[in-house]
Amino acid sequence: MSERETPYDIVFRRGRIDFERRFDEVRAEAEQRGVPLDDPERFIMLGSVGALLREMVLDEATADEAGELWLALPAHAIAQAGALLYHAYRFQAAGGQLLALDETTTRALLDPAATSAPAPNALPEAGYVQLPRNLIWARAQDDAAAEPLDGFFFAAGRRFDLLLALGVRPRRPGFTAIPLACDARELEGFAHTSARESGTDFANILPGGEIDRLFGLTSAAEALKLAARALFAATR
Repeated sequence: MSERETPYDIVFRRGRIDFERRFDEVRAEAEQRGVPLDDPERFIMLGSVGALLREMVLDEATADEAGELWLALPAHAIAQAGALLYHAYRFQAAGGQLLALDETTTRALLDPAATSAPAPNALPEAGYVQLPRNLIWARAQDDAAAEPLDGFFFAAGRRFDLLLALGVRPRRPGFTAIPLACDARELEGFAHTSARESGTDFANILPGGEIDRLFGLTSAAEALKLAARALFAATR
């Protein structure tokens, strides 16, 4: 069991919103309407989810009665918050499964000299894979500062959804979230693919990072390759 806080601990176990109670409301509405909760696109359309999203993103649940502040928000910000809420719900519903990889195992998975990836096993429905601190770095956007990858949420359903968690630290109220998805049948293929257009997969992206033998992510394909390998190793 890891002693580090997860992104779920930081965002959903603190503050003014009782997420466990609100998730019960989401579950009840979904059952009443016959909406599958393993489909993120239909999940986000539930009324209880929309209300919870507004309360998460805006300072006060009743501060935007006309909806003007909500409509003014960038679409990508709402989509990111929706993806985070979907993964938090799936994580909680699956019992909060935490899979932690140590540094030796992670380095072996990402070593360019490795000739094969771990064999796939039956994966949990949802959970969080926690990686060694400050070992793998990525950027949310090309012009953004690089941040350490704490780990990623995953959820299996109509497709295989991931949410990378960058910049997770105890005194920060949130973290940088990057949602990704692929066809569940393609996940194993990503474990064996060559993901970087030029150079070596997972090569360092930080100035001087070679000294500490750090790794980097530069694309969605590279992140999916990491996720596939990490999941297969964590569930062996």
